[in-house]
Amino acid sequence: MATFGERLQLLRQNKKQTQAQVAVVFNMSERAYRRYENGQSTPHHDTLIKLADFFDVSLDYLVGRDSHRRDADGGITVKATPADLLGEATT
Repeated sequence: MATFGERLQLLRQNKKQTQAQVAVVFNMSERAYRRYENGQSTPHHDTLIKLADFFDVSLDYLVGRDSHRRDADGGITVKATPADLLGEATT
């Protein structure tokens, strides 16, 4: 299963955002955000909740405890792999 940093990076890329753009949304430096993606730092639980809301996923999915993320309706989960997030076809 993907790590928190890997999930965060895949979600950001899927949303077509740069690290700098996401950092601005969360009022933090690009370096601080990059450290989350690189696994060098872990956000406070309040920030985790905001990240999950921003990327429209559950906290369990974001931190790697679940391989299902909620869909746009919020209540239904869909199986999502890193390939799904990147829009790659699976064989």
